[in-house]
Amino acid sequence: MKLVSKNRSGFKAEDQKTLDEFARTITEMAKDGIKLEICLIAVKVFGVEPSSILPEIKQVGNGLISLIGHEAKGYPFVPVSP
Repeated sequence: MKLVSKNRSGFKAEDQKTLDEFARTITEMAKDGIKLEICLIAVKVFGVEPSSILPEIKQVGNGLISLIGHEAKGYPFVPVSP
């Protein structure tokens, strides 16, 4: 959650360049038509202010409900593991 926030408090100075690159990647993905969503329940759990989320990311009230809706429309779930 904090990686997609414009609020960078708590990150080390040496991490700022990486955060900039991450934000640029999100912007480029959006320009390429890739749609990203973020669950506001998770945002709250992690203590991130919703207004600080990068504007390219759609905020949804409940990510699980959104996922179910997308699957009902025929979109597949693509898990991403660290």
